Amino acid sequence: MNSVELIGYIANDFEVKELKNEGHVLSLNVAVHHYQQTSFIPVVVWNRIAVNMGKYCQKGDKIGIVGYLKQDFYTSKDGKKHSRIVVVAISVEFLTPRDVDDVFDEEWEECIEEKNIEE
Repeated sequence: MNSVELIGYIANDFEVKELKNEGHVLSLNVAVHHYQQTSFIPVVVWNRIAVNMGKYCQKGDKIGIVGYLKQDFYTSKDGKKHSRIVVVAISVEFLTPRDVDDVFDEEWEECIEEKNIEE
């Protein structure tokens, strides 16, 4: 079984990219709180869901994700081989109401400052 369910906050600005013959894709990090710790989970979203997230979501929004784990392999510019685990989203639920003026709460702002998250 390979199934992941997460609820967290979008931790970075993102851009939907259009790929030749492969549709649309976006990559982002989702901050997930667990007890006193926050983990930043890399997530990849494809096609229609990616386009909708580009229209309706932004950094700080709360989202729910259902997906699966995938291991990516790549070679860096210096020739070293690397791998990373990402969540590939199958569905995304937007959990931040659109009429909220300030989507960040104090706990989230402190977490971003503490972890020094780059945009």
